Amino acid sequence: MAASVEFELEEFEYVPATAGTALVRVAGKWHAEAEHELPSLALLVRTPVGDDRVEALPDAAHAEAAATPDGSPWRAAYSLAIHVLTGGTAAFLLDGEGIQLELPAPTERVRDDDGRTTSDRRAAGRDGTIDGSGFVFASRADGDRGE
Repeated sequence: MAASVEFELEEFEYVPATAGTALVRVAGKWHAEAEHELPSLALLVRTPVGDDRVEALPDAAHAEAAATPDGSPWRAAYSLAIHVLTGGTAAFLLDGEGIQLELPAPTERVRDDDGRTTSDRRAAGRDGTIDGSGFVFASRADGDRGE
């Protein structure tokens, strides 16, 4: 039986970490009609030279991810080469067993003149938008990757 899940994206941003790498953060809420355990989710990066599946950095809380009727908070961090984020040709997807959903281009988190960080509203790659509801949809069918 297929279970449908929805992801409400709250944040998809990157922070330059070194001269060549960035920390990429994704946060949001997973919704489902009934509580549903989620698989481990990697960040799939599609570029003209191919796909690269990037596993999430270890979670210090070791929290299990689930979709719930009220929306279960979820966040993950990934490490990527900064040129992938700024090159303008990459597409980004959350990818796990039975789940694959496209994300908009991430924003760059920058420091303002006072040293505070804010998200730069300029997308770091190709244009990507979420409709006004803030929801990105993904469906999960056991054994089916939905591709």
